[in-house]
Amino acid sequence: MAIFGTSGNGTQDNGFLEGNTFGSSATLIDNGIISKITALIVSMTTGPTVRGLIYADSAGLPGALLYQTAARPLATSDVGNQDFVFTNPQPLSPGTYWLCLTASGGSNFTCRSFSNSSLSQLKAAIAPDPFGTPTTNFEGPSIIYATYTVRSMLTQTYGRRFRSPTTR
Repeated sequence: MAIFGTSGNGTQDNGFLEGNTFGSSATLIDNGIISKITALIVSMTTGPTVRGLIYADSAGLPGALLYQTAARPLATSDVGNQDFVFTNPQPLSPGTYWLCLTASGGSNFTCRSFSNSSLSQLKAAIAPDPFGTPTTNFEGPSIIYATYTVRSMLTQTYGRRFRSPTTR
């Protein structure tokens, strides 16, 4: 298993309210089968229902919604790295994507980020498709990453491996 996105402990807390979608860009370097999205949640006042989302990149901003995880209710005690799992693992090709979370259900929670030149984007809508113009830019990418299994191009294209014609 491998990951892409931003992991670590971060240095800054960003609060999010119900009805928002937020996330950061991440670059996948392999053909992969994505199994889950993980985010570092540091506190919450009420237990939200949260989904992980993957958006296509559109000129450096989130674009079309590609995939979303099953909805997961969180308890106020669910802090730390939290996993949002895809019911069916999803294929992605190398490229830049936006890993996001969206919350509903009376939520108010805080995620950790890093303060640097990359930005997290926030949209005041639940899982918009397409994402549209972000309403807020945060300093630093959110601690959010996806776990994947590398898949080979031969297996991806043909469904099985082939021997070379010169191999007997």
